Amino acid sequence: MEIEDARFSQACSLRELAEQHRASGNAAEARAAYEESVRLLRQCDNPLRFAHTIRHLGDVYYEQGERDRAAVAYDEALAVYRSRPDARVLDVANAVRSLAVLRDTEELWQEALDLYRKAGVMAGVANAAGKLALFAWNRGERAQSRKILAEAIDAAETAGSAALDKLEGTRRIIEG
Repeated sequence: MEIEDARFSQACSLRELAEQHRASGNAAEARAAYEESVRLLRQCDNPLRFAHTIRHLGDVYYEQGERDRAAVAYDEALAVYRSRPDARVLDVANAVRSLAVLRDTEELWQEALDLYRKAGVMAGVANAAGKLALFAWNRGERAQSRKILAEAIDAAETAGSAALDKLEGTRRIIEG
């Protein structure tokens, strides 16, 4: 038990270090720290911490252009979250969103939207609804696209100016 506690403590410290490196723009150092944290967490009995950490490692892979590695990390995180009744809805939503960004499928964006609605995270609702509005627009469903965009804008207004700014390109496409 002491060995696992030491591993877990070291894994958590490495994860914190990874987050600091990532925030400072030190991608290589962040990646190395996340990878070691994930390696240690695989040996511990804390699946939710593991899922959260490997999802962030997936984000680093994605940012470095390693889409295949990112997909594996996101899939693994999502499998853990979905297997755990104690997983927070927001954590599941964030993992689905990461995969949606990578794969850009309407089904994943719809799932992310549903989860963000359930979690009450308006920035997530705005982002996912904005993506779904574009899918509808590209199918030629103009009225549906505008309806979904209206939800995205309402959510963004609740979330704040950063969410509204992110919708600006979508608004220009749909509203003309």
